Amino acid sequence: MLLLIVFNYTILFTFIVGIYMLHVKKQSMPLFYQQYEHVFLGILLGTTGILLTGASFSSFGGYLVNVRLIPVLAAGLIGSPLTIIITGFMIGYSRFFMGDLTIPLVFGTANFMLLSFIMAIFHNRFPITFKNIHWYYFGIFIPTALFSYFFILPSFEQLNLLLAFVICTTFYFFLLKYTLQKRQQEALLVQHAANYEKIDTITKLPNHRWVYERCEEYVHSHMRFSVIRCYIYNFEEYHQHNGHLMRDQLITTTIQKLCDFDYAHPYQFAQLDSYEFVILMPDAPPAIALDFSAHFQHFMQDLDLSQHGIQLDKDIQLALGIASFPDQSGEAVDIIQAAGKALDKAKQKTHFTIEHANNLPETKTQR
Repeated sequence: MLLLIVFNYTILFTFIVGIYMLHVKKQSMPLFYQQYEHVFLGILLGTTGILLTGASFSSFGGYLVNVRLIPVLAAGLIGSPLTIIITGFMIGYSRFFMGDLTIPLVFGTANFMLLSFIMAIFHNRFPITFKNIHWYYFGIFIPTALFSYFFILPSFEQLNLLLAFVICTTFYFFLLKYTLQKRQQEALLVQHAANYEKIDTITKLPNHRWVYERCEEYVHSHMRFSVIRCYIYNFEEYHQHNGHLMRDQLITTTIQKLCDFDYAHPYQFAQLDSYEFVILMPDAPPAIALDFSAHFQHFMQDLDLSQHGIQLDKDIQLALGIASFPDQSGEAVDIIQAAGKALDKAKQKTHFTIEHANNLPETKTQR
């Protein structure tokens, strides 16, 4: 009994730590080609579960519940509902080939497949995370344990095994959740500090807080100015195929190259999010903002990043939305939102479009 508890708990610990590392790795670099990633993950975790299930049948009579549950939970953590279904059905179907084909085994396998399918449905509505994984664990563990006790595990000693394992697992998930919450709080403190400093932590450009405050200053002083919001398609595509670390390298390299851009009228770059920049132009009427945007568009399209080890599938593609004050009346937030609406309109046309919120003639540049 003690050996079973130790072995079960070891599997749980190893899988949770391993999947957490995969989860972190997945944020920085896709594990597989994006389009088929969920299928590959399902097959990988399903195969792992089959091997562990085979080991439990040969060594422990098939009583190791964790070898079936943990791969399915892992599929939810780093995959999708499809990943859960593939993993659960692979593990469940494999049990037919590992034990004597009895009625309890057939019903037990069907029960496990059904639970996996139900968990996939719940995951679609309430995604599995490291914060709620314990609820999913016991949601699938308790029905499986009860079925095993009434139809497969008749002995009192094995019931004690299940109860002892529940206690150990509950304590472990509590520690895991507490640790992750502390890490999240620390990350939030770092983010709040960065926001307070009004500097983006990656690019070192002024962030959204700086943009809003500067626009408020311009509005309150009745100074005319233009806001240009620029969305770069390549950043999102590069992120999807290479992960956020390589995306950050692309963004920082692009920012360094922007120092080479020269324009007669004063301007200031800032960053709203990972894929969108803002250019503030004080004392700039719409005509100057449009001319700046056209020059900036040509500059970005001709940008060569290959010497920095960055290979893009195509030239840099961007869309720009402009709003100017006082032509566009309102508070600072209204001006920024108007530029955002113009940007959304530009995105709907081509990858080389400039739109102005003040209904001026649009400027297009095609290559």
